[in-house]
Amino acid sequence: MSRFITCGLLLTFVLATPVPNACADGDPPHFATDRPIDIEHIRLELHVDLPKKTVEGRATITGAALRPINTLSFNAVAFDTSGVKIQIGDGSPTVADYSNDGEHIDITLGETLPTGARSTTTIDYKVTDPADGLSFFAPSEEEPDVPYLVW
Repeated sequence: MSRFITCGLLLTFVLATPVPNACADGDPPHFATDRPIDIEHIRLELHVDLPKKTVEGRATITGAALRPINTLSFNAVAFDTSGVKIQIGDGSPTVADYSNDGEHIDITLGETLPTGARSTTTIDYKVTDPADGLSFFAPSEEEPDVPYLVW
């Protein structure tokens, strides 16, 4: 019986113990971004040019709306976007209106996608020597035997 009392006291102590502030030194809190679609599948087709430090790609993203939506937004830092298509349900893919502010691609669907409806978005883009997220390494004067690498 005393074992249960001890566990109960420990649980009470753990629940009553204050948690240190995760946002120390005045840092603003970080929250998850809005998620209007449940992404079911992402297909990436990439052409990597190691000497030029570029990636030309096509991202095809399939998902279902979690609520009624008429726009989609994807993170796309330093993407040079050349085209976007959207396919709603079993319909044919159509060219979509989009804007690219250098950090996000915002896509106008042209109609409201109801909750649960599926869509496939195809984005054609190019990235050249990005500052983050993708690293290129190449031979240099100091290290001429280093192989071309990207990760």
